[in-house]
Amino acid sequence: MKGLAYKLKKYFGIMLYMQKIDLMNRMAYRINFFISVLTVALQMVFSLVFISVLFSSNRTVAGWGFYEAVLVVGSYMLIEGLMWASCAYLNALNKNIKDGTLDGIILRPVDTQFLISVWRGDMEDLARVVSGIGVISFALIHLDFAAGQLFLNLFLYLILIFCAFIITYSVNVFLRSVTFWTIQGDALFHISMAITRITQYPSDIFFNKAARFATTFVVPIAFMATIPAKILAHGFDWKLASLAVLMAAIFFFSSRWFFHFALKHYESGSS
Repeated sequence: MKGLAYKLKKYFGIMLYMQKIDLMNRMAYRINFFISVLTVALQMVFSLVFISVLFSSNRTVAGWGFYEAVLVVGSYMLIEGLMWASCAYLNALNKNIKDGTLDGIILRPVDTQFLISVWRGDMEDLARVVSGIGVISFALIHLDFAAGQLFLNLFLYLILIFCAFIITYSVNVFLRSVTFWTIQGDALFHISMAITRITQYPSDIFFNKAARFATTFVVPIAFMATIPAKILAHGFDWKLASLAVLMAAIFFFSSRWFFHFALKHYESGSS
């Protein structure tokens, strides 16, 4: 137990250290940093404008009211902000494979996947997290909740957001690991961003059964924002919650296996 606590403390310290270095690098060019923050905020505004236009002539879309849909947008902002700020969608893996600098990372006495994941974080994207919290708060104000029910829903929501982050991270690990064979990973980045951006809309808009199955089990878009928002708006659903936890575990461990499988195909820059 002490060994596990020490390891967790060690890895948490490494993550904070990498974030500190990244923030120092960003703040060396402060004007660029604040322009990036402004750009992030504007992207979030455009997402809300689109939802407003979508609901301007309809009270509900696929069973979702306006403020419920806003919860989905806020959840999307939260997940995307956490992904960018913590691991920048694993962009560091592409660069280190392409430049051959992955050698030095592999040799370090730290789990390679963990170190690659936290190697770079875009701290300006914490603006996405703040915007997401603001949007979610705005939506909750306009939805009717008993005080006790709201706190319970928020507690369950945070658990599902954690699961959503794990699923989003795992999907990106799958995609980025292909870079071990392709070397150039720009196309994979665009695929991962396209998947993430779809999550800002309720997955119930996919009426086709095959599309719903694909967005739930193949690429689990529904678990990235829609299901957490649904639980927050309507309360606990043990089937959805259990499935979210199960999907997070399946995707995390399978993506970890695939990463280490792909790592065996890495051609060292020094070889």
